[in-house]
Amino acid sequence: MSVKLVILLTLPSVILACGGIEPSQDPYDPLGKWHGRHMTCGHPVYMYRLPADAQEKIKQIWANYEAGDECDKENEATMQVVHSIPEEVRFKVFHGMCGPAFLKDASPAIRTQFQNIWFDDNLSLDEKESEFKKLAFSLLTGSALTKFNEFEAGLQERKKQRQQTIDLLSPAAKEAYNKWNTMRKQERLYLASLPMDVRAELRLVCTFCGTQKVGKQEHHRARRSAGVEAIELARSLRQSDAEVLGAF
Repeated sequence: MSVKLVILLTLPSVILACGGIEPSQDPYDPLGKWHGRHMTCGHPVYMYRLPADAQEKIKQIWANYEAGDECDKENEATMQVVHSIPEEVRFKVFHGMCGPAFLKDASPAIRTQFQNIWFDDNLSLDEKESEFKKLAFSLLTGSALTKFNEFEAGLQERKKQRQQTIDLLSPAAKEAYNKWNTMRKQERLYLASLPMDVRAELRLVCTFCGTQKVGKQEHHRARRSAGVEAIELARSLRQSDAEVLGAF
């Protein structure tokens, strides 16, 4: 397998509606993705909830798209349109769309508490699970708590399946998997430790990052955790490397 293919296989998909934030890059992580959605081609399902001018821009982006074609450029352009919408408008449009089902109707304050745990790379999976339970049983009620119990049952099943997969690995593969996990965590922690202005400069290495540049959205990024920022930056730098390799 070529180096190019290895790098491309590690790239997460673009998240349009959920602001581009992602959890651990470990594909075996039973927590899964925070948003639970995947990139698709064509008009996004949420388009008709956007302001009229944004809808028109997105329609123009996809005007010449034909089913079966690659759609990375169209999706990136759509993401830029979404990110250009005022933050308070985006919140109204996407509230409840991102995150686990048990947080669909939760207040921003409650969602933030769960999100901070989800994206904390200093916590092990068991620690995250324990903190989730504490929050759920102290903050959630009714259908939200019922959905959390369903989430917890699914988590236990995914943990079991993951462990079965790991148990079947050869000794060499297990060692490689453990080292890889450690390296990825060190990468995120290192990037998170950098000053915000340095992270902003590094992001400029990624030529396709659109609005993710110095200045325009720093007021928004300042309120986000360094851990989430580091995950995004690591993803962007890896994709930038992949694009350079693609030129050969």
